[in-house]
Amino acid sequence: SSDVCSSDLLEALAGDTQTLVLESDSALTIGGTLPGSLSVIDASGVAGEFAATVTDIPEAGLTFTAGSDATALNLESLVAGENTSLTAEPDAEFALTIQGDVDLSAATLANVDTVEFGGQNGVGEAHSLTLNMGQLNAIGIENIALSDPSVVGTLNLEGLDDQPFNAGDLN
Repeated sequence: SSDVCSSDLLEALAGDTQTLVLESDSALTIGGTLPGSLSVIDASGVAGEFAATVTDIPEAGLTFTAGSDATALNLESLVAGENTSLTAEPDAEFALTIQGDVDLSAATLANVDTVEFGGQNGVGEAHSLTLNMGQLNAIGIENIALSDPSVVGTLNLEGLDDQPFNAGDLN
């Protein structure tokens, strides 16, 4: 079975809610966009697949902890600063979907398995992701893909001053 939370949950979270701790013994999908006031989203108590969308991160940052099974986090047009972390347990599947221009280069990323440009709602559009070289090495270029051949995905790399790399590895 699958729990789908949308308007009721999002309405309850409206305002200055800063912490969201989720628990479910089955799959949980939050339909709609989580409020930008949240500085903590903890989905580690979700035993099934978890899916959510984030379009805004508070100035103080966001601490996101993925579910214990498979997590699909959709990130839309945002910049994540150094006080932001997106993490998962090593055995969990953690997938990011990028829509619009997303900059994660200053954020802490841990155990991100895949990155997809576009997703279901971004077909036929251009999307960009900015990472630092350490993040790219951790995710692996082979784990970054387009959701559809009509998607234009741009990967920007920052902080290469002191990090040697082989451009051939990026093909």
